[in-house]
Amino acid sequence: MLKENGIHCLKISQIYFTSPWGFESKNEFLNMVLLARTLLSPWELLLTLKKIETKLGRKSVVLKSDFRKKSDLLNNETCKEIIKLFSKD
Repeated sequence: MLKENGIHCLKISQIYFTSPWGFESKNEFLNMVLLARTLLSPWELLLTLKKIETKLGRKSVVLKSDFRKKSDLLNNETCKEIIKLFSKD
């Protein structure tokens, strides 16, 4: 789904299990990071990721609740730190 939308995956992290933060839940979260290259603007990228989430079955949810699929965009400084972590591989 990413490639056909102009998002080219460079690296994918392992999956990390984390506890909920800021609210109570019996479920853990599965988190991972994707390093990608795209010619999309930040706004276009966000809209594209939201469309992909919808295709994967994500529904709008109330904040501070469990959900199945979610994308976050990271700023350039955060990405630089992630690249440093990936470079250690």
